Amino acid sequence: MVSTIISDKDNGVGKKVNWPGTIKYLNNFIYFTATYINENGVIATTDTNINKGQEILVLVRGFHNSQKLSIYAKAQVIRSMLTSAGFELVIHFADLPSKMQEALDDFLNDI
Repeated sequence: MVSTIISDKDNGVGKKVNWPGTIKYLNNFIYFTATYINENGVIATTDTNINKGQEILVLVRGFHNSQKLSIYAKAQVIRSMLTSAGFELVIHFADLPSKMQEALDDFLNDI
C-alpha cells in the first residue's frame, strides 16, 4: 500500500492527487508534482534528486471544495528513487501547522 511508505502511523486515509508543488532545498526551488498525499506526507515526482534524510521546506498547492488548499511545512525526504518519470521522492511532514493539518484532514476525509 502506497500510504504505508510515508509512515507506519498512517491511518489508511490517503489520496491520489495531481497537484503542483515546490521544494526549497539549499536555497534552490525545485518544482514537483504531488501524486499521493496523506496526513503524514506526500509522494512527489520531480526532475531533481534529493537524497534521503535531507531536511526541506515543502509547499503543495491543491483544491478542496472549490477552494485553494495550500500545505506548507518543514519536511524530510525519507526515500528517493529514480523512475521512468523522474525521481520519486517520499516526503514526510516534520512540522505541519495545526490549521493546515485540519484542512488536509478535511480533504482526506471528504468533509
